[in-house]
Amino acid sequence: MSDRSEESVRRFLKGYNCAQSAFSVFAPELGMSERDVVRIAAGFGGGLGRRGEACGAVTGAIMALSLRYSGEHPEVLSQRQAAYDKAAEVVKAFIDRHGTCRCRDLLGYNLSDLEELKRAREDRAFQKICTMYIREAVELVERLLQ
Repeated sequence: MSDRSEESVRRFLKGYNCAQSAFSVFAPELGMSERDVVRIAAGFGGGLGRRGEACGAVTGAIMALSLRYSGEHPEVLSQRQAAYDKAAEVVKAFIDRHGTCRCRDLLGYNLSDLEELKRAREDRAFQKICTMYIREAVELVERLLQ
């Protein structure tokens, strides 16, 4: 485990969401402030606004890679292609390992249902389960940034 992946877990346990945790540890290296990155990623936690869709750790990883690999001219497809390719690598690696990158399937709770969200919190599911995915997403980004 890398220092950065451990720092991402510390941030998560401190109160950042999964997307913020995975994205924010790359902020300085990518020329952004942690404050801005945390604000950008705020709505991605819980599988896109607690809807249980795309895993926040995965979306945080993709945001970091997009910053690094997208070009200065977003209207030019060729300048976005590297970001698409890196995002596809993250998603494929994650799905190959876990069978899905859908938050509610990974976590086992539907976070858009208030009773299930409460149960997930009581069961400490986020600390038990999400930390592994955050750690893994950060390590994937580290490999792809090399």
